[in-house]
Amino acid sequence: MSNEHPAWRTVPIDEVVRANVTSGHHFFDRETLRFFSSRIARTAQAATVEMRDDGGRVWRVRVALFVTSEQFVPFDGPPDPRRWTVRLHCWDLDRTWNYASDELGTFQQYASGKAANATVRHVVDTWSTRDLTSILERNVRWWRKVDANA
Repeated sequence: MSNEHPAWRTVPIDEVVRANVTSGHHFFDRETLRFFSSRIARTAQAATVEMRDDGGRVWRVRVALFVTSEQFVPFDGPPDPRRWTVRLHCWDLDRTWNYASDELGTFQQYASGKAANATVRHVVDTWSTRDLTSILERNVRWWRKVDANA
């Protein structure tokens, strides 16, 4: 694990959607997006990180950061204000069933898309590979257990 800067690049959100669907997850399902009145950014910032687990196995993990917005619309009243969330999705490039989605921060943390996008930019500009792998270690530990039980 190094302190180097990951090679982030802008990718179409379709890359993240494909990985999500291939893994059998439903984050981008039409019904899910409709329920939360979600809007999804058209692009994501993505990087690939290689990490070694405590058993010595190498994991090639693709990480994507992107912004969504959600709005609660009650059945009997005016809608709440639209809020924004920074998402961190990651998947195993070698074992396509391993996929995880998290918020970076909290759900609907941001009152504006500009603030959420500034957080994505901050992560891309400042986080090292070490910062990313420390966040991803929890997912790799879980994937390792799932693989062992498969």
